[in-house]
Amino acid sequence: MDKNYDIIFTGLAQNCEIHIDKFFKIYNEIKKNYKTIALISENNSKDYTFDKIIKKSIKDDSIIFIDSTFIENFNDRVHRLANARQQQKDYLVSQKITAKFLVVIDLDDVLD
Repeated sequence: MDKNYDIIFTGLAQNCEIHIDKFFKIYNEIKKNYKTIALISENNSKDYTFDKIIKKSIKDDSIIFIDSTFIENFNDRVHRLANARQQQKDYLVSQKITAKFLVVIDLDDVLD
């Protein structure tokens, strides 16, 4: 399998079931013209965010779910986010996935 992409998307998701569909819609449009992969991490959402990500990743093998519940061990929000993003980076490196561009996105209501 070729692991060289045009665009890698990395996103953190929590409690964004209402807004994450907007990302998936945009992602699908971009996929029409570019070779893409998306890594989405989720931890302890109180809504159906996890379910939506899992369903989407089952249907679309270019969407990779990464469990980031370990970040709950950190009290500080900045440390949690930094560790989750580091986990995504480590995944890309370990899988030898490369791209021309990297898009780091928060998958919450900023997409509204």
